[in-house]
Amino acid sequence: MKKYILFAFTMLFAWLLPLTAFCQAPDIPGDQEINLQVYFVSLAAFSGIIVPVTSFVNKWIRLTGAWKQVLSWVVSIALGFAAWFLNLGIFADIMWYWCLLYSVVAALVANGIFDIRMVQAILKLLKLETRN
Repeated sequence: MKKYILFAFTMLFAWLLPLTAFCQAPDIPGDQEINLQVYFVSLAAFSGIIVPVTSFVNKWIRLTGAWKQVLSWVVSIALGFAAWFLNLGIFADIMWYWCLLYSVVAALVANGIFDIRMVQAILKLLKLETRN
């Protein structure tokens, strides 16, 4: 039995040794960029980034209950005005009150109060929806 185990390990070593000789490190470019445009391209994408950022901020603040939802609204408005200042995505070339409106609506979507389809239907009805 020991001979079979020794033979199996020898064959395994014989098969794996040439594979390790041909292994190469992948080419990773030196500068990795984070493309912020992706998170602000639409109201749905913006709503999707609010929850992780709020959770990240809440690790230090440790709020519970309704205060957690208020924190989500504050984070949404802060991210919205940061995107407006940097002219990113749907916040590019709009007035500040539209930025506030989009941020509040995105916070409501992120908190589960509104469905994104319902919000887009309301914006389309009011003819306020911007480019996608």
